[in-house]
Amino acid sequence: MKTLILYYSRTGNNRFAAQRLAEALDCEIEEIRPASGGFFSLLLGSALKFGLGNRKLARNPADFDRVILCGPIWMGQIVLPLRVFIRKYGRSLKSLTFVTVCGSDEASKDTGFGYETVFAKFRALLGEKFAGGLAIPVTLIPGSGVDATKVILTEANFTGEIAARFQAVADRLRSVN
Repeated sequence: MKTLILYYSRTGNNRFAAQRLAEALDCEIEEIRPASGGFFSLLLGSALKFGLGNRKLARNPADFDRVILCGPIWMGQIVLPLRVFIRKYGRSLKSLTFVTVCGSDEASKDTGFGYETVFAKFRALLGEKFAGGLAIPVTLIPGSGVDATKVILTEANFTGEIAARFQAVADRLRSVN
């Protein structure tokens, strides 16, 4: 199965996961880069569901059997760069799996800001093309504390539960090949 990993990452957490997944799955990887805008305009655009677009991708996602999209969740929303990607390429995709390194934990996954809520939004946008969502909560990092927005995933803290969750995600994605 020909796989492409596309990612958007503001803090580096989803880049870290995307690069590790690309290594584990031995597949191509590319960054989604917004055309313009700082964090505030991306946050506002995510909430209001509009923006200026993304820069052109080097690869055509329609040429792949499966796209794995990695990105954060902000306030229970699909972040603007990922929403713009889906708007542009959603119809031409064969299959999309969303993987997120996020701040929501298992206890809040079904709340309005939780990752299951965002997975439902992907299902609504993509229908049968949505193969599923997988979450890697940063709260699994040892000593991550209460404010998950300030936790940065590194080689040093990629241990214990978060490494085990990542391995489970990689194994699940590998088993689809």
